[in-house]
Amino acid sequence: MIDAATFERSTYADPTALGGSRPVLVWRARAPFRAAASTVLGGGIGNRAWIVNAQVGLDYGHEDPAQHVAALAVERGGLPAGRGVGFLTAAPVLAVAVA
Repeated sequence: MIDAATFERSTYADPTALGGSRPVLVWRARAPFRAAASTVLGGGIGNRAWIVNAQVGLDYGHEDPAQHVAALAVERGGLPAGRGVGFLTAAPVLAVAVA
């Protein structure tokens, strides 16, 4: 579960998104956590330090989705490489609710 005591949340825009800028939701863990994920980046089971959830269009077709999410995390989000989980979704990421 994601909660305010465990994660710090921030957002920024992906100016490279097809069709214009799209939001990216970033969760930085206050301490490393164990995750099981079926994601394009950081999938499997392991220790993670962050989560990125990038909103993409229904026509998303990046030739290397894992590289795209990694670039969003490291270059734009300032997160440490290889230590997180990256999601791509057409759902509105800013409509998130936190318990």
